[in-house]
Amino acid sequence: ATYAGLTDAFVVKLSSTLAPVWAKASGDAAYDQKVQSLGTSSTGDVFIGGSFKGALTGLGLAGSTVSLDAFAAELSGSDGSPRAGSGTGLCAFGYGDDPGAQSISALTVARTAAGAVADSVLMVGDFASTVTFGTTKLYAEDRSAACTGDSTCAGEPCAPGGFCASATVTESFFTRF
Repeated sequence: ATYAGLTDAFVVKLSSTLAPVWAKASGDAAYDQKVQSLGTSSTGDVFIGGSFKGALTGLGLAGSTVSLDAFAAELSGSDGSPRAGSGTGLCAFGYGDDPGAQSISALTVARTAAGAVADSVLMVGDFASTVTFGTTKLYAEDRSAACTGDSTCAGEPCAPGGFCASATVTESFFTRF
């Protein structure tokens, strides 16, 4: 596939002799995308993580056009096609809340014992303002600015601890995919 963005993401599987087995690209005509980490499952599937803005067309993800969003996806080890997820039709997820940027900087696959249902993917990264994983929302708190109740602080949400979330404060996260 050919994309017109400044930077597009790609993944290439090589044989033991370094010959290409398959190659996949994903991008957006107007924004940058990056794969920053990858791991393999016990079945040979490939997990990738990184950041994107706009859309990851090859993975079916649409994200923010304001700031970078984090993403994670599972690809088939045999041909690089996106794997189907539970109820989603695609095992690719975007994580991000505007206005702050989010990125997955590393991931690893915790392989399960023989006969177990599935491997777990553990990810670390960074975010500004807020980032949401399922029903869990994390806040990059500006401890110099307090807020109360459901009010906002200069357009940023209040964190549960009573401090303002901040797009200028960057924090790290650790989560499972």
